[in-house]
Amino acid sequence: MSIEQPKPTGQPKPQNVKQARAESRQQQAEKDDEEKHEGDYGKSQLLAMAPSWLFSFVSHLILILFLAFWLLPLIPEAEIAFTSGTESGALDDSMELELDSLDSEALEELESSAIETEIQNELTEVSSEVELPTTDLSDIGTLFAPEEMATTTVVELASSTGNELSGRGADSRKQLARASGASGESEEAVDLALQWIVKHQLPNGSWSFDHTEGDGAFRNTPGKGSHAEAKIAATAMAILPLLGAGHTHVTGEHKEAVKKGFEFLKRAGARRSLQMISYTEPSGNLYSHGLATIALCECYAMTYDKELEPYAQGAINFTMYAQSPSGGWQYRPREGGDTSAVGWQLMALKSAKISGLKTNEKTFRMAGQFLDSVSNSQGTEYGYNTKPGTRARPTLASIGLLCRMYLGWKQDRSELVDGMARISKVGPDTNFGIDMYYNYYATQAIKHMYFGKPQWKRWNLEMRDFLVGTQDSKGNARGSWHFASRGAPDRWGPHGGRLYDTAMSCMTLEVYYRFLPIYDKKATEDNFELFED
Repeated sequence: MSIEQPKPTGQPKPQNVKQARAESRQQQAEKDDEEKHEGDYGKSQLLAMAPSWLFSFVSHLILILFLAFWLLPLIPEAEIAFTSGTESGALDDSMELELDSLDSEALEELESSAIETEIQNELTEVSSEVELPTTDLSDIGTLFAPEEMATTTVVELASSTGNELSGRGADSRKQLARASGASGESEEAVDLALQWIVKHQLPNGSWSFDHTEGDGAFRNTPGKGSHAEAKIAATAMAILPLLGAGHTHVTGEHKEAVKKGFEFLKRAGARRSLQMISYTEPSGNLYSHGLATIALCECYAMTYDKELEPYAQGAINFTMYAQSPSGGWQYRPREGGDTSAVGWQLMALKSAKISGLKTNEKTFRMAGQFLDSVSNSQGTEYGYNTKPGTRARPTLASIGLLCRMYLGWKQDRSELVDGMARISKVGPDTNFGIDMYYNYYATQAIKHMYFGKPQWKRWNLEMRDFLVGTQDSKGNARGSWHFASRGAPDRWGPHGGRLYDTAMSCMTLEVYYRFLPIYDKKATEDNFELFED
């Protein structure tokens, strides 16, 4: 039997498997080249048929993406990280803060200095997180207050929140005054002082350290200050004792005067960016800013008025920006530092903190570091600045130790105990060359440290009765103080004049209720204790 052989095909039979695989790969490659050529031809045909706008769109898209990736690394990182005392209140970023006008004289002076030029160049580097809260300014709302408080009065709101300004309400003021050591005569002295201050307000809402400025024969009392051009500082200093006794722009006997005063401050603020408002002025520099910021933040903490919020937050933002690398403040933003200026700025930051405004914990920590640098090794005495040979003084110790209290030092801390014991031993300044600056800070510190103890009772009796006995009681000067007219000129009296003496004396007599005792449980429930070391 024969086996039938297969018929030959059109291609030669491969000699072996290796040759067959090689030929298969060659055939596949030829097929792929053919398909690629057909695909390229199809794409070129598609592009040929595409409209011209498609090319324009693609080219512009590529350009935009290139610019975006090129510019993104150039955007500066945020310099300041903020924490807020509240989580409520989503704000409308589309609304913009409106300032009626700028203090042109102050602005010109600021812009003439190198440091302010630096500020102008660097303002854009501030984080967008610190943009001024902008809200509906139509009424007093509950931005930081619980919903159930929407119908409560300002005084009830302050009392229910339990913050350190709670004692300024009418009922609270009477109770705290009686319990803390005020007298009927001292309270009458406060009321008379407020009447004198309100009477000397200028028509545009401001006050002047030259209280004789303006119309009216009642302005003829002696003792005008030399810093008449420091209108922002004078206005803030006049407002502070009014706030201290519970008078705001919405409640109290003197609410119209307070309202006009704040309207002036709103106009006088120099808007340094979308986030910052400066209240510096040529003759008052950062001291003026600190005073105005305290007034704005205190009033906001007392009323939670949303119309004040952007101004208070803007001012406190500038305070934080203006802090120098040393942790202090002095005359110009980011320049040097002295204990006196630090006291005012920290009081502003404290008021902002208790009101729920945005603050930066780093600012407080740096302030503590500055105080370390100007204190002795025991932390009981404080000098003016870090320059060699700076002499420690009771005034500066009072400021430094009061700041330490607000920065979290415990009442039994040895440095605080020893330092306050020295101040208590010195006592109030009621002799020739009276320093009301010292009396103002030292009285607060003594009251916080020794509230309810013999040291406070002794101090209060001497300070209170001295001020009641030295207040003018006749004529157009009735209700005011001016120690130079009694042969004992206040250290800073020549600069601030009768208005300064009156404001500082009045606030010292308001110590019973201006701030609740720091180490009292009710006061510390405000959660103001920032940190301890």
